Amino acid sequence: MAPATQQIIWTTEKDRKLLLFVLGRDLHPAEYRKIAASFSEHPTAAEVHQCLTLLRQRQVAVIQGMVGLAQPYTIIHGPLPEDRAAAEDGAARGE
Repeated sequence: MAPATQQIIWTTEKDRKLLLFVLGRDLHPAEYRKIAASFSEHPTAAEVHQCLTLLRQRQVAVIQGMVGLAQPYTIIHGPLPEDRAAAEDGAARGE
């Protein structure tokens, strides 16, 4: 049985841990669940994807202001359909 999920509060420490998982590699949807399981709050795969997307947006915003610096190359794929559906179902129940 999967551990119960609870609302995760993304802190600088958790952001750092998440970034270390993806630094220099392509992150595929099936890996989101494994990464989520490494956090004590057990966020959903969709929450991991959402946080990574936000971090990428912040990264791109910082890089855009720098002349001659290449854009990020690590691909962040979307969550698996079943993970996306589970997140939507949890949101509908107010989780």
